[in-house]
Amino acid sequence: ALLPTTIARGNDLFLLVGSHNRIRDPTAKLWIDDGWDIHLVVGKATQSADDKQSELVEWGAPKSLLASITKSTQQRGLTNFVGGGGSGIVTEDGRLVFPMMATRKNDDGIVSMILYSKDSGTNWDVSKDVPAADCRDPCIAEWGRGEILVLVYCGDGQKVFRTRDMGTTWNEASDLLARVWITTQPIPRGEGWLVGALITAKFHERRVMLYTQKVSHPPGERNDKALYLWVADSNHTVYFGPFSVETGAKRAFANTLLYSGDALYVLQGM
Repeated sequence: ALLPTTIARGNDLFLLVGSHNRIRDPTAKLWIDDGWDIHLVVGKATQSADDKQSELVEWGAPKSLLASITKSTQQRGLTNFVGGGGSGIVTEDGRLVFPMMATRKNDDGIVSMILYSKDSGTNWDVSKDVPAADCRDPCIAEWGRGEILVLVYCGDGQKVFRTRDMGTTWNEASDLLARVWITTQPIPRGEGWLVGALITAKFHERRVMLYTQKVSHPPGERNDKALYLWVADSNHTVYFGPFSVETGAKRAFANTLLYSGDALYVLQGM
C-alpha cells in the first residue's frame, strides 16, 4: 500500500490507496515497479450499543479508480497515480476531495492535483496540475466556501496554491502561511520551517488556519528540531509550543492535526 489518504464524514470513511508490484529484471539485475493501481475503499465506523469504544470499521471491497482517472488525464501523459498521504477533506457543500500525485511519462517529473467527487464517491473527477514543476506531497484544506488550498513541496521550495473552481485554475498564495514569530530571540529560517500538517477550523464563528512547523531548537542550533503550532486568520498569526523536541536518536518523521468536538489533537510519528 502506498500513501494511504483518508476522509471521514460522519461514520463513513473513504480510503484512497495506491499500489504496485515490484518485479525483478534478471537481465538488468534491477527491481522494477510495475502494475500501478489506485483504489478507493469505503468503510463505516460501527457504533457501540453499550457506550463502549467501538473496535471495528466495516470495510467494503476495494474499487479501482485507475480507468476513470486515466481516461480523464490521458491527454496529459500522466501515470503512477497515488494519494498525497495524510487526509483529504469534506467541503462545506459536501464534496469529497483528496490530494493526489502522478508521474509525467515524458520526463518522470512529479505533479500534484486534487481528486474530487460531487456525489458522495460514486464518480470522481481530476483537477489540472498545480502550476509548478516537480511538486509532491500535497496536503489540502478549505479556506472559505469553495476555496481549496494545496500546500506542496516543489523543486524550488514549498508553495501554496488556491483554487475556487476545483482545480480548473490555480493561483499561488504562499503569503497565506505567514511565519511571524512573536519573540525577542532571533530564530533562523532553514529547512526546518517546512509545514508538516495543515487544517482549517472554526473558533467562535471565526475560521482559522492551523499548521505545524519544525524549527531548530534551541534557536541557532541545527541538530535538534522542535514542533510548533501556528494559528492564523486573515489578519493575525500566532504560534504555540514547542510541543515536542527531537533529540539524538529520537526523531519524528511525520505529524498530523485533527480538530473535533472542540478539541485539537496532534499525532506525531516517532
